[in-house]
Amino acid sequence: MSSTITVAHRFRGPSTSANGGYISGRLARFIDGPAEVTLRAPPPLDRPLDVIEVAGGVELREGDTLLAEAKPSSLEDLSVPEAPPLAAAEDARGSAYVFEGTSDFNECFTCSRNRDPEDALCLWAGPVDGDDGHMHATPWVVRDTLEVLEGAVAPEFVWAALDCPGVHSLAPTGVVGQFTLLGRMTAQIFERPNPGDTCIVAAWPGASEGRKHFASTALFSTDGQLMAKAKQTWISANGA
Repeated sequence: MSSTITVAHRFRGPSTSANGGYISGRLARFIDGPAEVTLRAPPPLDRPLDVIEVAGGVELREGDTLLAEAKPSSLEDLSVPEAPPLAAAEDARGSAYVFEGTSDFNECFTCSRNRDPEDALCLWAGPVDGDDGHMHATPWVVRDTLEVLEGAVAPEFVWAALDCPGVHSLAPTGVVGQFTLLGRMTAQIFERPNPGDTCIVAAWPGASEGRKHFASTALFSTDGQLMAKAKQTWISANGA
């Protein structure tokens, strides 16, 4: 099996490459059930990339360059805390950490503050009041400008929504998000939202091992039902 993926400029993370959660979700479409996606090199924008079936999963390549790998996985060991109320998520968004200075991530599809909410997700996860800064959260108003697949938003948008809030939860630990890249993400989707829905994205930090930092995220309905969950490995380029 071989296929191609083209990532439109709209779905950028850094200014010249794909948003990590988005491209992971696109690649995860080729895997049945929960998937683990490892990003090996920045996937370029606006040109076809090859999806190649290999033993145990698929690879994303541009010519001889390996960009990402996806394989089946499990998240049975990921315990998810109770969802914060929508009001708490709204308050948390208002107190989200703002990364200072210029950055290639200023137009990130998931978390840019400079994008139109009709064109990007604009998710800013801040600390939930009363949780000692551990859990971070933000509402997600699902726009009707997102592609629909089989009656709900396409899975890559759920992956994208679960992406950047993870690194936002690491900010209080000293990890500088704008210099930290998603290295690996494992996600399981139970239910995808519909355009017009409001959801809650929650995130909480894990341990750090040198340049590697671990976080987890979850998507909830406003009544607290778990819709998706993920765990992540972030890599600090600056050695944080």
